Amino acid sequence: MEIRNFNVTAWKEDNIPTPEGNYMCVVPGENGYQWADLFKDRFRELEPGIDNDHIKALSFSLEFLCEDIEFIKINYFILDFFETIFSEGNVLSIRGLNNDSLFKYEILCFPLVRRVLKASNWVAKDEEGYKIHQDILNTFLASFENTFSTNITNRADYADSGASAEPVAKVDLISQMDVPEPKASDYKEMIYDAAGFDAQTITDAGYERFTQMCSHIISYYTTGVEKALYFKAQVGDITPENFMKNVEDTTRRLYQNITDRDMKLLLDKVYSAVYKNYVLDQLIESDEISDIKVIDPKHIRVKVNGKRMTSNVGFINANDYINYINSLAMRYGLNLANEAYHVFTDEYTSPKFILRMNIATQYVNSSPFPYLHIRKIRKNKYTIDDLVEKGVMPRKVANYLIEKINTTGVVICGKGASGKTNLLNVLLDRIYYNMSGLVIQESKELFSNKHPDFMFQHITNSKNGRPAYGLKEEATNGLLTDLDHFIIGEIKGGEAWYFLNAAATGHICSCTVHAPSARDAIDKLADYVTYESKYSKEQAMYMLKELKTIVFMSHFKIREIVEITGWDDEKKQLIFKTVYQL
Repeated sequence: MEIRNFNVTAWKEDNIPTPEGNYMCVVPGENGYQWADLFKDRFRELEPGIDNDHIKALSFSLEFLCEDIEFIKINYFILDFFETIFSEGNVLSIRGLNNDSLFKYEILCFPLVRRVLKASNWVAKDEEGYKIHQDILNTFLASFENTFSTNITNRADYADSGASAEPVAKVDLISQMDVPEPKASDYKEMIYDAAGFDAQTITDAGYERFTQMCSHIISYYTTGVEKALYFKAQVGDITPENFMKNVEDTTRRLYQNITDRDMKLLLDKVYSAVYKNYVLDQLIESDEISDIKVIDPKHIRVKVNGKRMTSNVGFINANDYINYINSLAMRYGLNLANEAYHVFTDEYTSPKFILRMNIATQYVNSSPFPYLHIRKIRKNKYTIDDLVEKGVMPRKVANYLIEKINTTGVVICGKGASGKTNLLNVLLDRIYYNMSGLVIQESKELFSNKHPDFMFQHITNSKNGRPAYGLKEEATNGLLTDLDHFIIGEIKGGEAWYFLNAAATGHICSCTVHAPSARDAIDKLADYVTYESKYSKEQAMYMLKELKTIVFMSHFKIREIVEITGWDDEKKQLIFKTVYQL
């Protein structure tokens, strides 16, 4: 990277001119307003005082050359940097422009400090005019280099030569520690080549031309001329057969020389975009991927055999991604405008996996895009033999857990994606058929196609005048029914009290919970019990002695199994016995 200029202008008048040029608006909701109007609106809203220098606003001009970094990623960086030093509401506008390797930004900021406009916190005046404070420049240079793992070739022109001098510490025990140096490999993105699989498809038009045709037709419906028909397809106002016939007719009109083979492949891709999960389908159907996370339209992360990687597939553009999220909202009745978080289950679009989907909207994100996380649960569940073969546990441990799930119940803990749900799902099928049970869960992840006497329930949101039912309501009702086993898919709140109540009344109870170790799982459950009951934590810990077996998992392996053998009255604590540890 090479900086061409980074300077500041101090404005003492209200009529601040808007930058001219083909700039993109970077600040969410800015909508291309004139700079003078943005300033006046903010000034009228806050009615701040003005410092003795009479400066009302600051505008920054930044121009640099940079290779191999996407415009959208630099936009996020610029937005985050200025919102960090000015606060979110005081960055009134960021206009960005990218032409090949040239990047230009114009930034308008409201220099507010405790309801007073005090520009001296960011700039200083010398003989040549106003200059940006050196510490801000140093921070920008270091942040850019660290974020993008690059070097600024003319750094010396902007950095303070003494900025890197190490301070003399009054207390320094760290220098005596054996602290490892960061490894370059820890900061290198590993790429999962999903696009490469797609490129192996044989097409008559050639891969690049065929990809262009697909992108054109998909955007023609999702964001273009036939957008209304696309929305009708999402809500079921037009049958898939009629919609796809329209797509075929349109494609033949626009691409008269398309072959029958390419037409079939193209229609498959359009069908995926409209009725399934579009560019994510290939990731969803991969057996080695457990989790998919969409950070932005061009940045999709996957967990491949336990390792986090970046997929090289992406959406066409921002509108393409937003339309996909909106299509999910229409299919599943989500209110994206009024609710920030949405957790729901897709049982149908994938033949191999149940998909637990989680959308966090822009209302809570510090990003202009919604985040989407997909957790995949196999429809054809693993068996106990599969887990032994995969090295999750030895055969004797498997037999031990089968005995415990049928006699005392099992608490399975670990962090997210450690294998907790997979293990509990497998053990469900090994509960004796002469027993009955209830499973309650946030989304449809636990299931059994074998056991003859198990009920499965999930939480619901308020919809169309119908009340919401959470784990608390389902647990209360469940305890009124004829049960041997009471199972909660994941405990993360006050439902722990009802779980404990079930255990204290003779039910065999099992659950999963997020915790960093087996003993910490019990401590966490005790905290959760106090949320819903009047019991102290010590009383909750005493009652948790009913939960006899705790399994800790990490990276799809059982690392530790601990049994609760009793209560120490003198120390007022549970007595643990480790029976297995890797």
